[in-house]
Amino acid sequence: MPLIYLSRGLFLFTLFTIVSVNLFAQKTVTGAITGEENKPVSNVSIKEKGTSGGAISDANGKYRIDLKNSKSILIFSAVGYASQEIAVENKTVIDVSIVIKEQILDEATVIGYGSQRKKLLTGAVSSVNAKDISNLPLTGLDQALQGRIAGVQVTQNSGEPGGSISVRIRGVGSISSGTEPLYIVDGIPMTQIAGGINSINPNDIERIDVLKDAAAAAIYGSRASNGVVLVTTKQGKAGKLSLNFDAYVGTQQSVKKIDLLNGPEFAMLANENLVNGGLAPNPDWNNPSSLPSYDWQDAVLGSAPVQSYNVSASGGTEKSRTYFSLGYLNQDGILNNSYYKRYTGRLNSDFDITKRIKVGGTFNFSYDDKTTPITQSGDKGSLNNTVRMWPINPIFSSVDGDINNALYGYKGYALIKSAAPACIIPV
Repeated sequence: MPLIYLSRGLFLFTLFTIVSVNLFAQKTVTGAITGEENKPVSNVSIKEKGTSGGAISDANGKYRIDLKNSKSILIFSAVGYASQEIAVENKTVIDVSIVIKEQILDEATVIGYGSQRKKLLTGAVSSVNAKDISNLPLTGLDQALQGRIAGVQVTQNSGEPGGSISVRIRGVGSISSGTEPLYIVDGIPMTQIAGGINSINPNDIERIDVLKDAAAAAIYGSRASNGVVLVTTKQGKAGKLSLNFDAYVGTQQSVKKIDLLNGPEFAMLANENLVNGGLAPNPDWNNPSSLPSYDWQDAVLGSAPVQSYNVSASGGTEKSRTYFSLGYLNQDGILNNSYYKRYTGRLNSDFDITKRIKVGGTFNFSYDDKTTPITQSGDKGSLNNTVRMWPINPIFSSVDGDINNALYGYKGYALIKSAAPACIIPV
């Protein structure tokens, strides 16, 4: 019996020791965070390194955090400020003075008539760098802008490969005249470049700057009333020759098709419609369950591969620099017999004649090949007609012409056996 009491005593002593150690290991640190002119900074994140514990400074810049380890390191971070790491050691009060990230304000931004540091700008300018889009499978300049700049709305006018897009900067500025912004590529307006923005290979883009307010009109006049998109392409850099190769392959397909009637359902409802209209039912449809079903959407829509290959070379000396690139894009459309192919080439060269004289040249080659069947044009749209075709009519036939009786003024139509369903036109 004494042995049993002794065991219980040891257990209670051990439990008390463990709890005591855990309690004594916890530590609380307080302090205040200030910025420029010793003003308090709120919403500063304070985290204990290596753990999930943290706190946020209040409106007076004060904070309080409970640490799991007395030898922890605190990380102080806030948007626009440089992060700091401070070892706690034996301190219980840690006051911190945080500084603004100067490199953000010193970053050069293209503004139309040169470049300027961001902290000296008075207009609304937003930018997209090459690093922001380098790992994305882009097919055009529009995708480089989409969803990356506040106040800029990019809308694709059509789902066809290489289709046109609409860009709106801070909404629509005109009802009767154009609403598209002015595009400037390496100082040249896009109105003077054949092929428009689709002629620009996204892999050649170094930077995109968007001038969003009326200050842009002081540089480009009334053409900038809807904003300006400045595109700066990559230039050669002094040093050893640098070779880069970029490629991606993917596939596209329709996410959802329209749920339509099959052959028996169509025949049953069509006969019911004829009877309700006071007409005799079609004798060919007396037994709807025996009729076949054909899916015209499957015949017109399919998987579409997309592939892109780009190679570039950059190099030169302190007085002569060159950038050269070649690109190839092949994008098939999910609508059969639709595709978009683009071939691009670019050569940018800079030469320093003297310290004050600099000469440069830009050569851009772009060729595109595009085929787009009619999709929506009254009775001639292939997408329109896929939902209007009788599901009991065969999609392919050995003959070309009418194969069924008329209903609602339209006749059944079958394509030639060897032809692909590019554009379906009822007769």
